[in-house]
This record gives sequence, C-alpha cells and structure tokens, in this order.
Amino acid sequence: EDKNEEDRSKFDDLRDSPMSVRNMEELIGENHAIVSSSVEPEYYVRILSFVNKDQLEPGCVILMHNKVLSVVGLLQDEVDSMVSVMKVEKAPLESYANIGGLDAQIQEIKEIMELPLTHPKLYEDIGINPPKGVILYGEPGTTKTHLVKAMANSTS
Repeated sequence: EDKNEEDRSKFDDLRDSPMSVRNMEELIGENHAIVSSSVEPEYYVRILSFVNKDQLEPGCVILMHNKVLSVVGLLQDEVDSMVSVMKVEKAPLESYANIGGLDAQIQEIKEIMELPLTHPKLYEDIGINPPKGVILYGEPGTTKTHLVKAMANSTS
C-alpha cells in the first residue's frame, strides 16, 4: 500500500513533464516492460504500481513518462491514438450550394482537390502527380472553412 502511495505521489509530482505514446512490446515480470515507438529505440521501463497490469499485453498502446521512463497509463482506444486525434466522426453537412458568389473559386477547388481524390486514374494516365494540398488564405469570414467543409462533404 505504501509503495502504491509513493508511486502515485511521484506521478503527481511529475504530471506536467512530457509524456509519449508507445507500444508495449513485451512484459518482463510484474513491474517491467519493453516499449517502443516508430522513431526511438526500444526501452526497458518500469510499470508504476497504479497501472492496471491485468490489461497490459504485448501490442497494447501505453502512455510513458519520458523523464522517469515509466509506464503511467494504458490507452484503451481501439484505433491508433495518432489517427484518432485527426479522425472526423461525421461528414460535414455544408455543400457548395450554400456558398454564393464564389463560382470560379469553387470550380478551382473541385479541379485541384476533388478530382485527384475522386478520379486518381486521370492523373495517372497523364503521368503527373496530383497536388498534395492547398493553402486557402484571406481575411476572417471569407468562407475558407465553408469551402473546405463543402469539399469534404462532396468527397466523402
């Protein structure tokens, strides 16, 4: 019980320090593991006592404290945590019909951004690489976000 309280106190003291998302490679005994990430080497780390060890298994995604190299939590999301941050739960409802006065700009967006997504074969046949992205710029309130949402709606 004292060990658990000590670990909890240590964790609370270090809570503001950097954490990272890692993959559990191997459990070693009750209190240690080997963890990895795609950009750093594997680490032999301690598992703090308040972490639910029953749920830890090779392949699970954990939260590691970078300063003390300890597992401090388990991320139980079924999808990749890096992908879930960028995931859109539902398609936007905006459409091009809701945007008035920008017919030329809408046509350009359709040609530059939608066409490569909806008809990639056209670019392949011509032998050119489709654009990877665009930057919409302008004053606030000039419908940039509405244009992007309308494009997302029409391509989903």
